[in-house]
Amino acid sequence: MNRSYFPKLAATNLKKNSQTYIPYMLTCIFAIAMFFILDSFGKNDGLLTIRGGATLIAILHFGAIVIGIFSVILLFYTNSFLMKRRKKEIGLYNILGMEKKHLAYMMAYETLFTFGICLLCGLGIGLLLNKLMFLLLLRILQFNVRMTCQFHFSALVNTALLFAGIFIFMLLYNLLEIRLAKPVELLSAEKKGEKEPKAKLFSMILGVLCLASGYFIAVTTDDPFSAINLFFFAILLVICGTYLLFTTGSIALLNALKRNKNYYYKTEHFISVSSLIYRMKQNAVGLASICILSTAVLLILSTTISTYWGMEDILKTRYPADISITLENLTPENLNTIDEVLSTNFAAYDVTTEKENTFHQVFLLSKKEDPTGSKLKLGNIDFSNEKMSDCCALYLFPLEDYNQMTGNNVSLAANEILFSSSNRDFSAKTLNLSGDAYKIAGECSDLQVIDASDTSFMDVACIVFSDASQVLDYDIHYNGKAEDASLPTYIQLDLSGDKQNIHNFSTTVFDTLNAVDGIDIESREETKESFFALYGTLFFIGIFLGALFLGATVLIIYYKQISEGFDDRERFILMEKVGLSKAEIKKTIHSQVLKVFFLPLIMAVIHIAFAFKMMVQVLALLSMSNIQLFLLCTVVTILIFAVIYALVYEMTAKTYYKIVNYEIISYLSEKSVFIR
Repeated sequence: MNRSYFPKLAATNLKKNSQTYIPYMLTCIFAIAMFFILDSFGKNDGLLTIRGGATLIAILHFGAIVIGIFSVILLFYTNSFLMKRRKKEIGLYNILGMEKKHLAYMMAYETLFTFGICLLCGLGIGLLLNKLMFLLLLRILQFNVRMTCQFHFSALVNTALLFAGIFIFMLLYNLLEIRLAKPVELLSAEKKGEKEPKAKLFSMILGVLCLASGYFIAVTTDDPFSAINLFFFAILLVICGTYLLFTTGSIALLNALKRNKNYYYKTEHFISVSSLIYRMKQNAVGLASICILSTAVLLILSTTISTYWGMEDILKTRYPADISITLENLTPENLNTIDEVLSTNFAAYDVTTEKENTFHQVFLLSKKEDPTGSKLKLGNIDFSNEKMSDCCALYLFPLEDYNQMTGNNVSLAANEILFSSSNRDFSAKTLNLSGDAYKIAGECSDLQVIDASDTSFMDVACIVFSDASQVLDYDIHYNGKAEDASLPTYIQLDLSGDKQNIHNFSTTVFDTLNAVDGIDIESREETKESFFALYGTLFFIGIFLGALFLGATVLIIYYKQISEGFDDRERFILMEKVGLSKAEIKKTIHSQVLKVFFLPLIMAVIHIAFAFKMMVQVLALLSMSNIQLFLLCTVVTILIFAVIYALVYEMTAKTYYKIVNYEIISYLSEKSVFIR
């Protein structure tokens, strides 16, 4: 056979099967463009010039790796669907005289054409959108620097090699499958039915146990460090439980509907339930995949959006003042340096002090020795062996500084303290600190200098002692300071003025004082870029991954509906023969699709509801403690996703009906010609 014939045959086959190949190719183009863009961004040297640039690049590389791995899984999944639809056609070619090597040539050209179109279009779109996406990234990160979008040939090569490898492996797999199959098997592969599956009790129990275990871990985990360690294990249990329950539980549900005579013995229900039972093995995997992907989309988008929009709250919680200066040992030289730097830059940038606090403070970690938290053990805490909920962060202040900062005139006896805690259940009248007993004379909740970034997973307490010597004794004894040490001095400044001037002032003061020995400085504005580099990039990657997972969900739904349409068309022709009307057929189709279509979405929402508490704990490690914002983002994301899901349902249901209806019309036309 002339080899020049195979390219023409391959092109004809792709055109003839465009209904199934076009969505597959669009998804592949989308994945290629996204991988190229992220890989290109990760190689942009300009990102290293900003604060947090190394973190940003690491996240971009991670996002590219995730997209690459997911592309392999998605393309192999869709390839299996395409091959199922093509086996009858390939078997017919084989019977008509084409040898297996001829089929291999044909399929190789089909793969080459598909890969060439996808790669050229994907890279073309990637190059066109590269600058736009880079500008979007800079907009999200809110960087005040000029950076250019760079073209990296290595990113193009990496993209071409990755997807070339995917297509080569898919071709080899397809060739092996065709080589091992007999022509008769290929002809009947599409029509090969399933026996009525049984709801296996063991698999169902195992699925329930996996799902319940995953839910139990998510609901009962109160410690952020435990949450991050158990998070992926809980995800694995939920995924296994989802697949097992969709495989066995869906069959049990359909059998229960079948036993309900009032429901089952109606035309649309009878046909749809019977049809679904016989195909539930192949349906279950698709439905479970849709559920897992939907859950991934909701989790990724809700977490990344909430952390990005809550970034200002995170910054203000982590850095309660615009400028925070710490001096472990206050010296006249350091104090003069600070005064000179501040006064010079106040004038240079036209910035003034809105609020200033100078005080002494000691930080200690403690462990609760009783459930109420009224008995604390001071010293270093080994977090690998302790729950964070059993620990407490302590901030110790002298009474003199407390009165100066708050404007109060409180007096205390030597054994009395002022005490406030983030633990709302604390109601004790005394406090024991490693054997030292104190009477709680009042609260000190009006202190606004506590770093409460960990309040969502660790209690934070503020203690005011009657004398500075008491605070110093605890610092020396439990922080390992020298006997002649002095109390650390803290200077906190809140600034007023033009926003850009405050940013420039903070950056200049930070760079200047940070180079001076004995002075430790933190600046909210200086740290903002690092925060945006982390949370902004996570948000950007979340948009990419959310879009990819959403596209994969739509593709699986589409192929599932197409597959069922082709499987059901002969059944509905048979129903037409025995007198079923078009209206009844449409009603039956609607009933069949609706029964299982929204089940993955409902299950995904249940997964999100149980994962919410664990996600709050994980986000707490990123200093995200605004639970109301996270809840709002989660609810809004679910609602928007549900609307998109419903639109996909409408479109795919119409496609399904067109496939079935076309065959019925063709059958009726042939029948009328035969009668005439």
